[in-house]
Amino acid sequence: MEELNSKKYNYKIFPNLNLSLEAFTGSFNLSEMIENRTKLYTDKEFSLDLNLISDFNDAIITYLINDLRTYLTNAKKAKFLNKRKTAIIVSSVNQHVYATEIAKVSKELEIPIEFKLFSNLTDAIDWLGLSSNNQNIIKEVEKMRKKLKEDNSN
Repeated sequence: MEELNSKKYNYKIFPNLNLSLEAFTGSFNLSEMIENRTKLYTDKEFSLDLNLISDFNDAIITYLINDLRTYLTNAKKAKFLNKRKTAIIVSSVNQHVYATEIAKVSKELEIPIEFKLFSNLTDAIDWLGLSSNNQNIIKEVEKMRKKLKEDNSN
């Protein structure tokens, strides 16, 4: 189980659950997103087959949809996108719009990732078929959120 923490991004990998968790906080642009995802993708525990829970609850997304399209096109060419599920947790209208666009652009580009939006973590965990690990996953995400908030208050 690997983890990374920066001031705006945190991830944890659970190979035994076929799962990566990531949490974002604060305002971030596309280059910051790419930098953080690169850390995740190059982690020795990471596999392109891992399902992903992306928690955007505390995030403010500042990049444009066209930038996202370019990023996804390049990621597809680089073969960073495998068949898997990605649950996106959102709490604001802005986040919902971006997450919907991620799913829409991914479908247009024939990216093999199945995206689904959720307003709560429990439903995302259930969708990924990990209900038996529900409390452990929720606890980990809460720890990640807390750590990011603490890091940003210092």
